[in-house]
Amino acid sequence: MTLTDLASIGALINGLAVLASLVYLNLQTRQTARNQQSLMQHGRATQLIDWLQYIAREDIQGVMLGGNDGDLNVTDYVRYNSVLWSGLIAYENNFIQHRARMLDDDQYAATLGALRFQCSLPGFRAMWRQLRNTFDAEFKAYVDDLIAQTPVRPHASATGHAAWRARAAEETAKAKPASAAG
Repeated sequence: MTLTDLASIGALINGLAVLASLVYLNLQTRQTARNQQSLMQHGRATQLIDWLQYIAREDIQGVMLGGNDGDLNVTDYVRYNSVLWSGLIAYENNFIQHRARMLDDDQYAATLGALRFQCSLPGFRAMWRQLRNTFDAEFKAYVDDLIAQTPVRPHASATGHAAWRARAAEETAKAKPASAAG
């Protein structure tokens, strides 16, 4: 075997090693991307859970109900402003992440559904008009379009409560009587 043959074998081995490295790098990149998406989804879920638990607090519930219907005193108006502003910042963050393709369409659809519901509330719509200039231009246009496309739903909480009670009654009616189960 000549020196040229050995050099050719060495070049072949070197090429295979580079190929193996590229395959490994590709696998690592894909795994990193999946991990990043998982972390982002976990962060979104945590953020949403924290926000929902906050607005469920007894001292905030009345603020949200009155604010959504547009009926607050000055102190509660300030609370409602802060709650909605923080929620809008979260919506904007999701909008920007989706625009940058960091948030997939399915994940964003859930955000869009929640934002669309908010856009139906008179108090939200009024607060948006006050806060909109603090947001990204594309996000402003997006929310403006959503509001234009979404019908106003006054007293949405009372309407939702009545619908929930009717559904619960339907589910209860499906239950077998205790004597028939025995």
